[in-house]
Amino acid sequence: MSFFAKDLKKDFPYFTTYDENLPDTFLHFFNFGILAFFWQTFETTGIALLMATICNFAYEFKDAFFRWEKVGRFGGDGFSIKDLILAQAGIFFFIFVISPHVQLAIWAVLMTYLV
Repeated sequence: MSFFAKDLKKDFPYFTTYDENLPDTFLHFFNFGILAFFWQTFETTGIALLMATICNFAYEFKDAFFRWEKVGRFGGDGFSIKDLILAQAGIFFFIFVISPHVQLAIWAVLMTYLV
């Protein structure tokens, strides 16, 4: 058992797919981006970025130390740099690209209603 995941074809019995790269990369990008976006709703941008990054690292360490071979479905397949980078890209994308436009749309609807 190694600390790092093998990013080749994985024999992971709990999640099977025909496209090996799409679901995992999309889920890491989207889930951590949404987490950061919701955190930014209640906190400042810096705190949202910090907390989502901490959760990202914690999730990858969980994958490294709790392997699916031993703990079952909760476990991971090892620490993956690819997953870490994609999740961090999702965090930055949702905080700095998506969030300003959503806030602008909410203010536009509010101003339209008030006028």
